[in-house]
Amino acid sequence: MTTDFEKEAYKQLYDNAIVFLKDGIERLVNKDNGDDDYIEHDLLTLTCSSFQISLELAIKALIIERTGIGSILNKRQQILSDDEIEELFKENKLKTLDFDMQKNFIKTRNFIQDLDKDDFETIDEFQVYRNRIVHFSYKFYEGDLFDLKYDIIYYLIHIIFKVLLSDRHQDEKPSEFLQYRLGEDLHRKLINYSPYIYAMERLAKENSYMVFKCIVCNNRTLSQDEIAIVAISSVMILL
Repeated sequence: MTTDFEKEAYKQLYDNAIVFLKDGIERLVNKDNGDDDYIEHDLLTLTCSSFQISLELAIKALIIERTGIGSILNKRQQILSDDEIEELFKENKLKTLDFDMQKNFIKTRNFIQDLDKDDFETIDEFQVYRNRIVHFSYKFYEGDLFDLKYDIIYYLIHIIFKVLLSDRHQDEKPSEFLQYRLGEDLHRKLINYSPYIYAMERLAKENSYMVFKCIVCNNRTLSQDEIAIVAISSVMILL
């Protein structure tokens, strides 16, 4: 990513990825009660769509960041000069590769080391859900609606966040990144959404031998490092 228009394209894609991310989270935390039950079909449909669009845009932005805009374009446009690509960009005439090709591009080049084989299988499964929902009005059974309530939070934490926290944002802790990007009000609603709390507790246990618990709000820490314990509240005890 060297030219000004590549930087502009990156920013537009990344910012729009955040827009759809916020749209999905806001709809989920405002319309779902957070109880241990199934999610409404309409809510699942819209949330899955927003999260999938967010991921697709974030992957495009990541590829531009690492290898330039030509890597996301179709074969005919890849061979064009920078000036010709820029002109097509200004005219909104750029044609990109499909999502599968872009996904495999970042997979084969190991752009995100934290994404393993299971994570890419999760991306494939989520894409199938989204496509079935959008194109075939997929009928979910009640058990599916229960599982997917937690699956979409897993997808949010383990997949989308990792793609969005690319090289340009490595200095930001995930909690700081979320609070800044979502805004204080939406961030507070998310970290108090029961499926999110459950997912973060599991993540903390999987990645740390020390998991702390707040004696004020009763929530477990989301992460820790040598300097500080990041938590919903600052008063912590070791579990």
